[in-house]
Amino acid sequence: LHKEYRRQRQMCIRDRKKEDGFLGELRSYAMKLHTREQAPKEGQAEAPKEQPKWEPTTECYLQYLVDSKCVYDTLEKAVAEAEEGSALVAFKATGLERGEALARDIAWFTSAEGDGLGLEAPAVSEGGSSFAATVAGMARDNVPAFMCHYYNTYFAHTAGGRMIGKQLSDAILDKKKLEFYKWDGVLKEHMDGVRKEINDMAEKWTQVCLQYISKSLHLSFVSARSQ
Repeated sequence: LHKEYRRQRQMCIRDRKKEDGFLGELRSYAMKLHTREQAPKEGQAEAPKEQPKWEPTTECYLQYLVDSKCVYDTLEKAVAEAEEGSALVAFKATGLERGEALARDIAWFTSAEGDGLGLEAPAVSEGGSSFAATVAGMARDNVPAFMCHYYNTYFAHTAGGRMIGKQLSDAILDKKKLEFYKWDGVLKEHMDGVRKEINDMAEKWTQVCLQYISKSLHLSFVSARSQ
């Protein structure tokens, strides 16, 4: 796990050099929302009070997948339904989409056949549905704010999200790698393409939009921590 962490961290360092422009600003703000333990050089958030050790369960993991699917489906539906001329059209079929992969994982968790776990799928949590509704509204009314959540959701999953997924897999799934953590094609190429589109789009945004985006990113972090 430590070897994989170092490998992914080296990739992140290389990618940071490419994240200038708007994404450079966005990343800088995002890192400040981490604690010192999470990001020793850039984290500024207060560390949470010590809590009892949490033991992961398959039921909790399934709830996380269900909530995640609600959020990714919302993001992907907003992009898929974007009309010609909308800035969101550029983000159709980027290769980062996760909705279908999550559907396959949830089906495995709930299947009683083969090696499926036979669990009952829970309803989307209040936190998950509330965050998804907020993002859907932004897609209609404030594209810059929507793109802030889009970037944070997809790119955080390719970094820390994968490490968390591996830890959970090792702990409770007998090291099974879920579809959520697999991508068709070359992931780095998908990410580079999206980075370019976001930076190109952001050149047209005003400073007022950038100030609002900082607030939106904070909401994204708070929502993620509550799930």
